Amino acid sequence: MSSYILRCSVCKTSFETRRGWLSHLLEPSHQNQARKEIISWDFEKRACVLVAFAGFPVANEKVLQYFNWNVDRDAIVTDFVWSEKRPRVGIIQFESR
Repeated sequence: MSSYILRCSVCKTSFETRRGWLSHLLEPSHQNQARKEIISWDFEKRACVLVAFAGFPVANEKVLQYFNWNVDRDAIVTDFVWSEKRPRVGIIQFESR
């Protein structure tokens, strides 16, 4: 169990575990709304954004878990959006603790 609560500003729900949070980010209902909101992101205010390109579809929990645990152990993924037209491209927004 994590010591913080992750809140989805898109869906207005909260999660206490990283696993529940990452699963939520992949749900179609979250993705549909998040894809609409990404157009209005202010990238100057969102300094911690990573665009991921993979040799396989990026919309799976293993990709997000890999980022959380192997790329930066202090990072928390705060949003994830992948492209339906280009399923090997995803945008990962994260914050450092």
